[in-house]
Amino acid sequence: MTAGPPLVRLEHADEAHAAVTVVDWCLGNTCNQACSYCPDVLHDGSSGFPELATALAFCERVITHQQALGRRVFFHLTGGEPTLYRGLPEMLSFVKARGAGAGLVSNGKVALRWWEKVAPLLDAIVLTYHVEFADLDHFIQVARLLSGSLKTHINVAMLPLRFDECHHHARRIALECEGATMTLKPLLKDFRDELYPYTDEQRRVIREGCQPQQPRFGERGVRGSMRCFDRDGESRTRAAADLVMAGDNRFAGWTCNAGIESIAVNHRGEVYRAMCQEGGLLGRIVDVKLPLPTQPIVCRKRRCSCLSDIMLTKWDAREPG
Repeated sequence: MTAGPPLVRLEHADEAHAAVTVVDWCLGNTCNQACSYCPDVLHDGSSGFPELATALAFCERVITHQQALGRRVFFHLTGGEPTLYRGLPEMLSFVKARGAGAGLVSNGKVALRWWEKVAPLLDAIVLTYHVEFADLDHFIQVARLLSGSLKTHINVAMLPLRFDECHHHARRIALECEGATMTLKPLLKDFRDELYPYTDEQRRVIREGCQPQQPRFGERGVRGSMRCFDRDGESRTRAAADLVMAGDNRFAGWTCNAGIESIAVNHRGEVYRAMCQEGGLLGRIVDVKLPLPTQPIVCRKRRCSCLSDIMLTKWDAREPG
């Protein structure tokens, strides 16, 4: 835990991020990798990708709703592995034509020529390096290609049993991928709320990071570090991963802009306010009259374990003043 007074508010370090609604959308659970720390449900292919017509209709509903609220929409597309979705290029073209943004979270494993075709349709990319399956040289080729024209962030999944190898690879990626940003990503058991048992030294390495050169396109995508205010009114900028490592990711009773700054869709096409699913099911992407939120929600979760959920405006309304 960090020392000092408890936190009472998190705001975006970049104020422009507060006006963007990020749609975290798991397009399906088909993947070309099966990492040991990844739950089967995220890569076993049990849920297929959506029909293209369904996907486009959902995009239109979300864009129309959020634009009426004066907000910009950014589709943050994940999987499984989203690059395996055949309808993805057409979907990205549609989103771009409607004035919304889009980015992918990918392991970067598909061919370089695919990335050359799709890169002009993207606003940002998050590449995750998984040491158990990745080809380091190919990963670096893809990262170098994308970081030349896109906001590119690299996550290196820090597998405890191969920690030193992950750190070595991260340092090489950082040196060779000028213009990208990087996070040494701590892993959670079953992707829930319990960290793997990292040593104190491993925790120190994760906190210090392995930052490449100055990012060419500013902050990563439409989310970034948070300005964290404590009870005494002091504040400092911190990354979401740092909040997790320090145990400062406990916001039960806080009011959170989940559903305003975020929408989450799982691999079954179920729609929630955020990845944490706080507030319950809103509906499904096939619903013609899907009720989308216009107000924040009070959090009841013991911990906020998803980095993207941590990067939402939230405050403790119970604090005086």
